[in-house]
Amino acid sequence: MALIGPIIAVFIAEDLVGGSVAAAGFAATIYMVVKALVQIPIGRYTDGDSGCMREYGVTVVGRSLLVAVPFLYLTIDHVYGLYALQALVGIGAALVYPGWMVLFTRFADHQQEGREWSWFNTLVTLGGAVAASLGGWSAERYGFGVVFIAWGVLEAISLATTLLLSHHRADLATGCATARRKHIVHEVPRA
Repeated sequence: MALIGPIIAVFIAEDLVGGSVAAAGFAATIYMVVKALVQIPIGRYTDGDSGCMREYGVTVVGRSLLVAVPFLYLTIDHVYGLYALQALVGIGAALVYPGWMVLFTRFADHQQEGREWSWFNTLVTLGGAVAASLGGWSAERYGFGVVFIAWGVLEAISLATTLLLSHHRADLATGCATARRKHIVHEVPRA
């Protein structure tokens, strides 16, 4: 989303029937509310599995939805289509984030989770900074269609890397149970 985040309001205001800065704000609200409402039950669902297969499954489904959205952006011409797509992005993100966070945390090195999350978030933030600049430049030079296609390709790459985890099915089936055990705080021996 960093690729289009800073420029999406311009697309909404200039290219969509009924588009305005207020419509851009409402579209962002739809995404956030849908994501907030859907991710709690998804997190509860994934917690019902002692392995990581549910987390992996919902992450793949969410990533698949997120791959479709940028290409669907190419087809909309009214803010109502935008609102529907923002709801779809909210559902996709609600599926991806809880599962991905569990997978990342459970397979992070024990007692180094903070450092590994720091590296992950730093790389995502720096990647987002580059993407924001490239997205703005590309939209100005080549139009929003090129940016939406690039966004879709990047989402597809993200899905492909997630699918590569399926080769580690045994780790996913048992890894979270093992990881849960290694994160348990050991009792202090009594004197």
